[in-house]
Amino acid sequence: MWMHSNVRSKMIHSHLDRSKWAIPKESEFSPCLDGEYAWKNIGGCVINEAFSIFCENPSYYSGDYIHMGEIGFAYYFPVIDKFAREGALGEPFDEQDMSTVLLILDCNTRISKLHKKITVEVINLIQYLQEIVPHVATCNKEKRRFTNKLQLIANAIPKQSSANRIGEGF
Repeated sequence: MWMHSNVRSKMIHSHLDRSKWAIPKESEFSPCLDGEYAWKNIGGCVINEAFSIFCENPSYYSGDYIHMGEIGFAYYFPVIDKFAREGALGEPFDEQDMSTVLLILDCNTRISKLHKKITVEVINLIQYLQEIVPHVATCNKEKRRFTNKLQLIANAIPKQSSANRIGEGF
């Protein structure tokens, strides 16, 4: 288990600020059945509300972040970032949490299309996760699994061009 230090958990990542972004509309979520469930669970929520919902049961709500679609994930990505950096409302970030975050990132980078506006944010989170793997994984097998998965995810992210800037709305 990894308990974040007060200094690290109080870090504010201004690029994760979505106050100038419009909350995605239902039509901007994935039209698949799972995307409709994602909309029902968190659609229309602000980031703090979505974070509270996600922290109730991260494994259960991970499906919403996998299936919400490119625009929804771009807007709600700070929920996943905050969860990875701070844990679920004071609970330690553990192997199960790492697996949940990696599944969400994997599905939104290697399987689905990652919105170009959040490429740098996702890369920053991957770098952070790489740093904490030794503290979260309880055995060498899990360390290797997490490290390999993070490398696969990182390799799937297209290189950000200087023309794309973080923090702009859609």
